[in-house]
Amino acid sequence: MQFVRKGDLLSVARITGSHDNLLQLRLSTNVVASPVVECLPARRSLNREALDLSKVLAAVIEGLAAVNQELGTSYSATHIRYVPNDSPPETVYGFLAMSLVRHLASGGKFVEA
Repeated sequence: MQFVRKGDLLSVARITGSHDNLLQLRLSTNVVASPVVECLPARRSLNREALDLSKVLAAVIEGLAAVNQELGTSYSATHIRYVPNDSPPETVYGFLAMSLVRHLASGGKFVEA
């Protein structure tokens, strides 16, 4: 996985064989009622159906809740960005959110963009 920081936006990318996913989050330690969800530009080279936005949102929220419980942290997303024609299933975005918070909490390095 690759971890990138651009200002207050944190990104995690996972590429495994023919599967690739990108998740970008702005995190807060305050409770966020409803994060802003944005689709990044679709990649024209991929002929895939669009992911379900509501499932991506649910997966990220569930992943953050799980990793917060695991680590005793209180991160929530204020902004969620993803590529709409990345690889399914949408549940992978929960895994990516968890991986990003674990990396952040452990003092892992982020490439500056």
